[in-house]
Amino acid sequence: MGYLLEIAASTIVGGMLLLLVMRMNASILESATSLSFEKTVQSNITSLVEDIEYDVRQIGYKVSSDPKIIVADSNRISFLADINNDNTIDTVSYYMGSTAQLLNTQNPNDRFLYRIVNNSPEFTTNLGVIDFRIWYFNQSGLLATNLTDIKYIKYALEVESIFPINGEYKGAYTERIVRPNNLR
Repeated sequence: MGYLLEIAASTIVGGMLLLLVMRMNASILESATSLSFEKTVQSNITSLVEDIEYDVRQIGYKVSSDPKIIVADSNRISFLADINNDNTIDTVSYYMGSTAQLLNTQNPNDRFLYRIVNNSPEFTTNLGVIDFRIWYFNQSGLLATNLTDIKYIKYALEVESIFPINGEYKGAYTERIVRPNNLR
């Protein structure tokens, strides 16, 4: 009878150890997935910032007339520049789409960020962008009221993961100020 109690006790202890190992494994897997999503979000926002800043720094490049910025809205910008250095003035636009355009993704807040050069087809970015805002400032650092008064631009970009982890989307946010040389 003593052997049965020892076997039952060791089975219970072994089962508890097995559950502990399985729980630890699940926790490690969840942490690895979370870290992977965070790294992906950081990579996405870095890629977007590089592209946006390259284009915005080109505002007015090889453009002799004013205004060099055609549209300056809180979430839309259109400007003139020789973006690919081929001696042809291009019109470049950035703007956000609506959340209704991405109904098939799990994140209800993500949107397309559009980049259009001249009349080319819309180039969309679906990297989890949920917000893109732009502010325009004059030489004195005040909000510009006229397109020709714009001397520098501040933009904010927020990106979230496309899939949630435990109901939470991993996110990244950045604000940048760009001073295009051709607006000074």
